[in-house]
Amino acid sequence: MKTIAGYQILKQIADTRNSQVYRAIRQSDQEIVVIKVLKEGLLNSDAAVRYQREYDMLHHCQCDGIIRSYSLERQQEILVLCLEDFDGKSIKNLLFNNYFSIEKEDFWPNFFQIAISFCEVLSYLHSLNIIHKKLNSSHILFNQNTGQLKLIGFEIATISSRENYELRPINISVEGDLSYISPEQSGRMNSYLDYRTDFYSFGVILYEFLSKRLPFVTDDPLQIIHLLLAKQPSPLHQLSPRIPEAISRIVSKLLAKNPEDRYTTAWGIKADLLYCQQNWLEIEQLAKFPLGQQDFPDRPKIPQSLYGRAQEIEVLFNAVEKTAQGSKEIILISAASGLGKTALVRELYQPIYANKGYLISGKFERYKSDIPYSGIKQLFQSLLKQILTESEECLTKWRKKLVAALGKNSQVLVEIIPEIELILGKQPSVSRAEPFEEKNRLTLSIKNFIRVFLQSEYLLVIFLDNLQWADSASI
Repeated sequence: MKTIAGYQILKQIADTRNSQVYRAIRQSDQEIVVIKVLKEGLLNSDAAVRYQREYDMLHHCQCDGIIRSYSLERQQEILVLCLEDFDGKSIKNLLFNNYFSIEKEDFWPNFFQIAISFCEVLSYLHSLNIIHKKLNSSHILFNQNTGQLKLIGFEIATISSRENYELRPINISVEGDLSYISPEQSGRMNSYLDYRTDFYSFGVILYEFLSKRLPFVTDDPLQIIHLLLAKQPSPLHQLSPRIPEAISRIVSKLLAKNPEDRYTTAWGIKADLLYCQQNWLEIEQLAKFPLGQQDFPDRPKIPQSLYGRAQEIEVLFNAVEKTAQGSKEIILISAASGLGKTALVRELYQPIYANKGYLISGKFERYKSDIPYSGIKQLFQSLLKQILTESEECLTKWRKKLVAALGKNSQVLVEIIPEIELILGKQPSVSRAEPFEEKNRLTLSIKNFIRVFLQSEYLLVIFLDNLQWADSASI
């Protein structure tokens, strides 16, 4: 059993990639606590930063529905986060063990109690401008004796009214569990991330609670993102006649792709759930009713849609549609700096990824025009980062195609884009030649590289920003 100074370990609760979690006795006062221990060798990693963030967030919160943090200690090469021992089990664990079952008489009282209590926790967090960003059924603990719940998992929570989520590689930089994140949290929508991302995740939790399945089930991260952006989950009342349509409609509203189509406050969700609870307790039936009648915004809402660009957006969307059908399109966008050219292109995120495509981007900079291939290099890095998040089967397919296309010149590209080696492995060196010949060899290698992806079944969209500042080699 592991030894932690100041604590007597009772049992191990969990063992994750970065942490080990124990129930322990704090020797200073003999209180039973839960400790999260950062594994050795990670003190300078993002995991350590998340420990500090979790401690700070929990210390900032004073709510019965949120687990309390006591201390964050450094002991030699590890961090120890000391937390309240709530003696609860996760909702996911209880669902797995059939503790909550729609066939049981106490299912609906339990459902309403948990859902309404959780709305109160969300309302408290959002009143502090805290976005949790990692809500899932493993992070809601339920005490079967007291009926109380507590929220955990604040490693990536932020105090912010909204965040701008840029496009990022799936599985590497997307924060949160892919099965529970909102469409905007994937970075594949031209949309800010605000507290309504938590409402989407709450909808996934309720969907799972009621149906014992997630809205989208697949082991392929890219497929999850595709479904997240392009498909609507089956309405709950169609999955089971035991689920009232009124409850199903509340969950569907929470799962709206567009944040503006979801509830605007946790109190609005709670009001609708209270109405359902009251009707269920009185007559055990739920009639359809207008949702959100008491969902009044508690803060100004800045629309995230682009206005006055409908014609330009239609041109872009039509080009993507034609390309998805096998055409090749090129579009030039010209406007003064600051007028929203990049924001316009970001409107393409959703249709591209809904078509299982790639959007890769590179940017030329005014004061770096003397650096050869700077924007091209960014393009390929953007593509490779996305490829590297795919399954081993997909990686093997790309590896074979790239080896065949690049042949003995693979190292030519590796020298300017080292990430290629992560797919191809170590490549043999190439002989030196005259400058003119080396330039032609590099140009040919670049063409052969990109041709691999142009001949695939995937849609590829290339976005080159600030083309006017491109170096001559790139042009």
